[in-house]
Amino acid sequence: MNPIRALARVMVAHVLRALLPPPPNGPTVDFRGAAGRLLAEVSPLMWLGLVGSSLGFVLSPVTTIGWPLPSFWLPAEALDRHADRFSHHPVYLLRAGSTLLKMCAAFAWGELPAVRQGWGVSTDVADPRTWRP
Repeated sequence: MNPIRALARVMVAHVLRALLPPPPNGPTVDFRGAAGRLLAEVSPLMWLGLVGSSLGFVLSPVTTIGWPLPSFWLPAEALDRHADRFSHHPVYLLRAGSTLLKMCAAFAWGELPAVRQGWGVSTDVADPRTWRP
């Protein structure tokens, strides 16, 4: 695999997990697999938006919580505060990136059989992915 694509997958998975952490007793999402599928299927512009927004998240703890570390190295409590402040940042571009990332995290969460069953959506039929060209 291309090293840039592999790094992008790991980075996007980290950010998706930070923005949509698993509930205490709920289903957990394999964000690394979801990020890999997502980055392989989206258009180049969407790929750039996801990777750019993720890079913004990883590098911005110094502006959101005052910690001069990338988000990979933050403890859980600081990462949670950073995710919250990133989502409400006064710079529109960062807030918009946060919305894009949260939307993708929610798509991955919504694919889980336990979640689909909770919403009354059939789980016995696989997603045909007919939206793809």
